[in-house]
Amino acid sequence: MECESNDFKQIIKPLKQHRSKVVRDAIETMVKITRNAITSNDDKFKLIKLKNRAFCDKVWKYNSCQQLLLAAGWVRDRDEHNEEVIRLARSDLLPEFLQFLIDERVTKPDDEECDELKQDTLSEEISEAERKRLAAIAENRAKYEKMKEEKKEQMKLAEQIKKELRSDREYRNIRAPKTDEQLLSERERTRDMHM
Repeated sequence: MECESNDFKQIIKPLKQHRSKVVRDAIETMVKITRNAITSNDDKFKLIKLKNRAFCDKVWKYNSCQQLLLAAGWVRDRDEHNEEVIRLARSDLLPEFLQFLIDERVTKPDDEECDELKQDTLSEEISEAERKRLAAIAENRAKYEKMKEEKKEQMKLAEQIKKELRSDREYRNIRAPKTDEQLLSERERTRDMHM
């Protein structure tokens, strides 16, 4: 059965009834799968295990996605371990399918997602405000520590100056040693006073 772009458009309609995030995730995943199948000669890109949780959650659980992939040349099969897979049976439709997916890619967010985005933005703003607040606290703490260090240095300097002043005073209070004549004359004076 030959599949055309119009067939893809009909098949995708039910998917578009879902939230835009679901549609975007499904289309982006199918774009990636299709690109890999087109550009790589490696067989691993031409077989998808249905136990692949990410693939199933984003694509395979939606009937319209299953129909799209089957219409694009994928078939249900079993691998050598008897596990369910989809295998690329024909690749001639892949370029057209890829172009179709790319054209369908742009989906504007629905109101619910806009609310979620606003909430995320608000959370980011709150997080940014919290980061700024914590940065200011850290900056103030650093300033405080610096001031404490400066105060400590000032106290050391003040103590050193006081020590030097005491030393200078003591030095000025010490008299020069008296000569023998001065000592004799003082003795004579004291003797004269006692007599």
